[in-house]
Amino acid sequence: MLQSMTGYGKAIFENENQKIEIEIKSLNSKTLDLKIKYPNITGEQEMFIRNIISEKLNHGKIDCNINVICKNNKGKFKINENVFDKYYNQINKVLEKYDEFSDKNSIYQSLLLLPEIIESEEQETEDSWIQTEKTFNIAMEKIIKFRKQEGEAIAKSLLISLEKISFFLTEVPDYELERTDGLKQKLRKLFEENQLLIDSDRLESEMIYYIEKFDISEEKSRLANHLKYFKETMKEEFCGKKLSFISQEMGREINTLGSKANHFEIQRLVVLMKDELEKIKEQVLNIL
Repeated sequence: MLQSMTGYGKAIFENENQKIEIEIKSLNSKTLDLKIKYPNITGEQEMFIRNIISEKLNHGKIDCNINVICKNNKGKFKINENVFDKYYNQINKVLEKYDEFSDKNSIYQSLLLLPEIIESEEQETEDSWIQTEKTFNIAMEKIIKFRKQEGEAIAKSLLISLEKISFFLTEVPDYELERTDGLKQKLRKLFEENQLLIDSDRLESEMIYYIEKFDISEEKSRLANHLKYFKETMKEEFCGKKLSFISQEMGREINTLGSKANHFEIQRLVVLMKDELEKIKEQVLNIL
């Protein structure tokens, strides 16, 4: 089943002690571009989240926001002494140039306004992490479901375009006899206008060579096989790159068909095929 790289999942858990809100968003990207926003996250927790997202979402531009609020600690804050010391030392180093500046109270007041100086005393317990993990898994299930629903819509659109290309391909033979006769007439006219003396056998062999040179049977056959293979590949998991390669091969056959066509109606069909192929390529870019 196809999955889109575009997805959204949100899960909320709340009781008398805490509120956990997790939001996961994903957009189109050739690789996994993951950003996790989770205050006070430990290395082990971050690796757990990264591994799950990497395994189940595969790739895409993904933002994972986790917000945990401990209600029983609400309103309790402390000064982060490590951050305070770093700011203080840097400011003192700069102010050494200005001996006349001695108002340290104003320095302290300014320091308290700097980022990350004041932090919450909320500490996430082991039980809180277990519940966070459960909520995270629910959000993951929702974004995967969203991606699959988007994938179903893409699959329907792809099948419509594939069927149209297949239909246009079946119309090509209707004009091939007319195309062959036209090529023969052009050759005869060329010889007549230039008053070339050539026997009928030689003329026939030249026509056969010329017609074989512009034969499009192989291109039609290969394009038909690519269409079939594309449909089969759509049933595979994480098939976006593979579908992209197949669509490129389809484009080569359609282009060659157009360059060999030498017939207005066949050229028209080729243009219609190209139009549908562009739609396919645009859709494939968003497939996982």
